[in-house]
Amino acid sequence: MQIGLPPNTDWPKDTVELVRFVDVQVEGHARTDVPGMFVAGHCTTTPYQQIVIAAGDASKAALSDLDHLIRSSVPAA
Repeated sequence: MQIGLPPNTDWPKDTVELVRFVDVQVEGHARTDVPGMFVAGHCTTTPYQQIVIAAGDASKAALSDLDHLIRSSVPAA
């Protein structure tokens, strides 16, 4: 991806909800409407498409994914 180009979100368009045909709809903690799928960066609905915000969102998505994996790997009591 380069500055000024729209994000390539063609690959998940049949899996997740897209806004304006290009942005992946995210909720808190970078969650999508697909369980276990987290998205960050300029392809999301996060306001202020700046590199520092994308980097912070990537950290949040990675931590959310780790939390999801840990919680989904624990057998129910």
